[in-house]
Amino acid sequence: MSPNWTSSPPRPIARGDEVHLWRIQLDVATLDAPDLLPLLSPDERARADRLRIPARRDAFVTCRGLLRCVLSRYLDVAPDRLRFRCGPSGKPVLEDATGPDALEFNLSHSAGIALLAVTRERAIGVDVERIDPRAPVERLAARYFSPREAAAIRALPEPDRPGAFFARWTCKEAFVKARGDRLRPALGRVEVSLEPDGSGAVLNVSGDPDASARWRAVRLAPADGYAAACVAEGHDWRLRCWAWAESGDPCRADIDR
Repeated sequence: MSPNWTSSPPRPIARGDEVHLWRIQLDVATLDAPDLLPLLSPDERARADRLRIPARRDAFVTCRGLLRCVLSRYLDVAPDRLRFRCGPSGKPVLEDATGPDALEFNLSHSAGIALLAVTRERAIGVDVERIDPRAPVERLAARYFSPREAAAIRALPEPDRPGAFFARWTCKEAFVKARGDRLRPALGRVEVSLEPDGSGAVLNVSGDPDASARWRAVRLAPADGYAAACVAEGHDWRLRCWAWAESGDPCRADIDR
């Protein structure tokens, strides 16, 4: 699925029957890491300081700062006033989010692109990866995929293997993140299909025979050379796709609130 990324509304409303997917072009964001650093909590700044590679540190600060800017628009709260806590697997959630109407979100970034999924009333996960044609996909598939999936990767022509591998990988990661599981041990227990229409259906989850009936996965192409997937509870939701930085959103107004 190649979404139509449209300009976002200034005050989006998260409905229970919608999943909002935001694409953030980190390399053309209207604000960079130094602008966004003041929005972060002391814990987030300390985590950023522990990242010794400048590019990774800047990506972390930019993602967390823009996450705050986006969520603040839903909640009508200044970005620096939002508070997060970590779930059992380390997945961040809003500290005051309780009850069935609480805002649910998940964030992923890779090589200059971030995807943020936002909804209510359902668990959600998202993953984006740049397709690396040099990645040892057969070895990785043998380690993290089921035997059937690994065989499907090997059966493809060599040039097609990286795209097929990362399409499955992102579906798996998004599903595991949606459930709040520990990532690496859970990947091999999840099988996904690659449907011609661009959807990715969870076929089988070890120990959870009803998973395919309870979860829906959508495969995405957020940009050339990238694979992504969004997974959410239920099948009764529609996806709306918005662009953040490239649409000219005035982030400065969020910071100055």
